[in-house]
Amino acid sequence: MKLGIVGAGVAGLAAALACARAGIAYELLDRAAQPLAGGVALTLWPNALRALCDLGVDVRGAGWAPIEEGDTADMRGRTLYRLPLSWMEARFGFLPVCVRRADLLRQMHSAAGSPRIERCEVGLSLIHI
Repeated sequence: MKLGIVGAGVAGLAAALACARAGIAYELLDRAAQPLAGGVALTLWPNALRALCDLGVDVRGAGWAPIEEGDTADMRGRTLYRLPLSWMEARFGFLPVCVRRADLLRQMHSAAGSPRIERCEVGLSLIHI
């Protein structure tokens, strides 16, 4: 018996990593046969970084950029408040980071052993393989 994981995005690849670590057979299904190269940057907070670390993903390999402070601005872009984030690293072991989604997906796919992604078309309630 195999577990079917629909979608090879961040959540699907995290599920594949967890299955691989637990020795559960799975099949990864997505519209694309490879992790998508497009997308935008993601901000990963310490809890996400800890989860990825627990799954064996080193985000530094995905071209990460640490975020050392955060700003709150008004609608004209004027800084109202600046918050240093160094306390997060001291408390949780990580600073928040910014990473390109495509780089993160490639890193996760590699950490999972580069599993084959079966192409499928996903409908509202039906998968066509």
